[in-house]
Amino acid sequence: MKSERLVLWVVLGVGALMLLGSGAMLVIGFLGYNESTKEMVDSKNKIKRVYSDSNPFPTKENIGVYGQNDVELQKWFNEILTNLAAQQIEPVHKSPSAFMGTLGEKRTDLHKLINENGVKMPAEFDLGFKKYFMPAAPLPAPMDVGRLGQQLYLVERLLTIFVEAQPAEILGIRREIFEGAELNEAKEENETTGSRRRGRNSRDEGRDSEQNIVQGMANKNTGKIGKNNVFGKMYFEFLINAKTESVLEILNNLAKEPMFLRVSNVELLSLNTVIMPDYSQEIKLKTQTDGVSLKDMSRPERLICGPDMEVPMLVKIGIEVYRFDTKYIQQDR
Repeated sequence: MKSERLVLWVVLGVGALMLLGSGAMLVIGFLGYNESTKEMVDSKNKIKRVYSDSNPFPTKENIGVYGQNDVELQKWFNEILTNLAAQQIEPVHKSPSAFMGTLGEKRTDLHKLINENGVKMPAEFDLGFKKYFMPAAPLPAPMDVGRLGQQLYLVERLLTIFVEAQPAEILGIRREIFEGAELNEAKEENETTGSRRRGRNSRDEGRDSEQNIVQGMANKNTGKIGKNNVFGKMYFEFLINAKTESVLEILNNLAKEPMFLRVSNVELLSLNTVIMPDYSQEIKLKTQTDGVSLKDMSRPERLICGPDMEVPMLVKIGIEVYRFDTKYIQQDR
């Protein structure tokens, strides 16, 4: 009987201890909850004070200023792109036969212009379109006519600038080839010419340039404006014989051209080792042979150097002509 009571008291004691432990844990947890709640409220109050005392967000006035600045920037962009594209030559969409007729007319007109300005040119000056002046020349593909017409009008505009400067001779024009089978021919010509020129000096390069003035440059994407691009470009090379004064006039007139273009390279390929010869020995020999003194000779007869005595140089001028995509010009909002 005593043992049973002892067991009962032990069970009651353990239960009381467990009850006291649970109560203590509940009190500790409640106190911790209150402390966490207090810290959370304090943090929220601090954040509210940050936003109320120093508002990090733009005011309505600033939002209006930002919007006006965006409109102004778009206006500047539109104005710049409009000015750049103002004088550009767009692809000319004609039928293949109409293009061939225009090509023949332009060749006749430009030959006449060159002759009227006293500039020399090859007998069969083809404006860089040699293929289309050959016997039984095929018509260009309809898909190529647009860019071919664009190239033709650019050649006409650029050639007029060159002729006005009156170089001694216009030897040829090279354009970028993009049309079908001729593109492959141009690639082969470029590769052959490149391997042949490696290891040669400037005199050899000048002679090669003079002999191969009609070779084209392969570029199937010439004039195209790629996806997400703002502009495309076409490249041309003009080979001329000209004195320094004419070359400088050409470069100045290209710089004044309202159409957006860039002179990418100027190469002097003269075959003459002396561009400005000294004729003093010839003058002395003339005085001895004719038995006259220098004072009896006229000024033109006494000239031994200077611009009038300059020998024309073989010059290659590379020009990039740009065309801009006007779809990026947004309307006023």
